[in-house]
Amino acid sequence: MLVDNFNLDELETLAVSFGIRWDELRGETLQIKAASLVLWAERRESLYALLVAIIKQRPDIDWGERM
Repeated sequence: MLVDNFNLDELETLAVSFGIRWDELRGETLQIKAASLVLWAERRESLYALLVAIIKQRPDIDWGERM
């Protein structure tokens, strides 16, 4: 869902808002960077916080249907 609704620049902004250095996330493509961001949040038990931030960034999307 991230890759359908965020481009690389927007994903980088989201990552930086969590204090993540973009170059520390694995990969070069949108798909791999998005997966790396989710894994980062999962390892730090911050998945819920990431989800909240994503919803705030895209309030016009019905995320309930996408999950």
